[in-house]
Amino acid sequence: MRLLGRRVATRCGEIDLVFLEREQLVCVEVKTALRARGGAWRPADSWRPAAFARQRAAARELSVRGWGARGRLARLDLIEIWIGPGGTRPELCHHRDLTRIPPRAC
Repeated sequence: MRLLGRRVATRCGEIDLVFLEREQLVCVEVKTALRARGGAWRPADSWRPAAFARQRAAARELSVRGWGARGRLARLDLIEIWIGPGGTRPELCHHRDLTRIPPRAC
C-alpha cells in the first residue's frame, strides 16, 4: 500500500488515512481504545451509523475526484487499536472492505 494522504478532507467528512493498493483506493478509519482487548467495549463501538455513512460517502467522493483507478470505487477499511495499561502492548485489528459496521469479533 502506498500512502496518499492523512486526514484528507472532503465535503462529506474527513478520512483518517488514504492509500493506493494495486490501483484500488483504500480509505481507512482508525479507532483507538485505552481499555483491554476482549472487554465489553471496543474501538468500533464509537463509530455510529451516521458517521459510517459519512465515511462511505467521503470515500465515494474521492473516487469521483479521480483518486485511484478510474471507474473503481474506493474501499473502506477500519483499523481498531487497543492500547494496554500504561501504553503497552498495542493490538491491531484490520477490517477490510466494509459495507457495514463490523461485527464484534475481529
